[in-house]
Amino acid sequence: MQIDIKYVPKACVRFPNYGLRYYQITAIDEFSRKRVLKIVDEKSTYETTKFLDDLEERMGFSIHTIQVDNGLEFVNDNDRTNRESRFELAVKQKGWVLRRTRPYSP
Repeated sequence: MQIDIKYVPKACVRFPNYGLRYYQITAIDEFSRKRVLKIVDEKSTYETTKFLDDLEERMGFSIHTIQVDNGLEFVNDNDRTNRESRFELAVKQKGWVLRRTRPYSP
């Protein structure tokens, strides 16, 4: 299962945004290509962790591995701390494996 979060341009938002920025979290199963999407107003470990809460139920099958880039909305920067992020702890608590795909580069 690959998960990523991207900024949604204001031109794509079809409702009053009142100056807020929106982001789309996307989970894609590599085998079936089934997708689950969620629009959030914050790019953070809090929102990506909440996204995990019902992900298995929304996908309709068991999840074993989560693959993410090394974005700070998922994992902590290893150069700054060795503590696990809220997202990493949630993945571990669910018994899933977390795979980080590439080094973080600001």
